[in-house]
Amino acid sequence: MYLKAYPWIMRQFWDRVRDGMSAGEAGLAVGVSVHSGRRWFADAGGVRPKFLDEGPRKRPRLTLGERVVIDVGVRMGRSIRKIAEELGRAPSTVMREIERNAFCYGRYRQRYRFGAPKKGGRDAKPRYRAGGAGACPAARAPT
Repeated sequence: MYLKAYPWIMRQFWDRVRDGMSAGEAGLAVGVSVHSGRRWFADAGGVRPKFLDEGPRKRPRLTLGERVVIDVGVRMGRSIRKIAEELGRAPSTVMREIERNAFCYGRYRQRYRFGAPKKGGRDAKPRYRAGGAGACPAARAPT
């Protein structure tokens, strides 16, 4: 549980164990109970688990400043390549950002569109009406 939610605490815990602390003492040192420290140690079989690398992400997220630059560039009518050149990003990244956050024919907002409808939303299922056109007088053709 803690391994996925708080990897930095687990790293500190295992660093303290490596430095010679007992599992209970290492648990207290990183801010968890003695029991939790011992349980982590027992669950791992006394062997430090492998953690994901701390390095940069493969595709770092756009910052708010970069989103503002994209917004201004789109409003001024600049090309995607010019905007990407200013940011030092790939044109595909800028295009993806515009496509994801554009609403209604290319107007762009620099934040997440939580209220935007999904494409191809579910329509109501057509139902069989027992009476058909004969049940509703308004649906009948005038004679």
